[in-house]
Amino acid sequence: MEDEIINSFLTFEVNGGTYGVHVSKVVEIMAYVKPQAASGSVPALIGLVEHRGRVIPLIDSGLKFNVGPVNVTEQTYVVVISVTNGDELFDVALAVDMVREVLEIPEDDRLAIDTTYKPGYVLFAAPTPNGLGMFFDPDKVFTDTEVVDMAAYAAKNSKEGGKIAE
Repeated sequence: MEDEIINSFLTFEVNGGTYGVHVSKVVEIMAYVKPQAASGSVPALIGLVEHRGRVIPLIDSGLKFNVGPVNVTEQTYVVVISVTNGDELFDVALAVDMVREVLEIPEDDRLAIDTTYKPGYVLFAAPTPNGLGMFFDPDKVFTDTEVVDMAAYAAKNSKEGGKIAE
């Protein structure tokens, strides 16, 4: 049973590509909600959303992964992930085209990617039912500066109690 947890990855689609993140980093999957508009130094930041009584940044995963923006449809979802920055945990919402499934990916099925061709946040590639998937480490997908900027922006644009400012 413990091996299943260690090898479990949530997969989702972004502009025709399959991506995945370890289930231990997934906080929640929720229906897409229109975010409060935002601007800041994080190019993929498309707004702020409320999550469990707090305001968190919503990132367009297509822009972050450099594959073009997510096209919002009825299949678009928000995957809230937990990011570790130093000793702090920070929740970030990712807009994705479609949530796929949780897959068990044993170490033997993981394909290495030459460092020349992969961003530092990609852990490995692996075959999935929808083609080759890229599996990433949320703790490395955002730079320290981006995490600090997103946290500051969310704090600045929220009311007391975590509600989005009007």
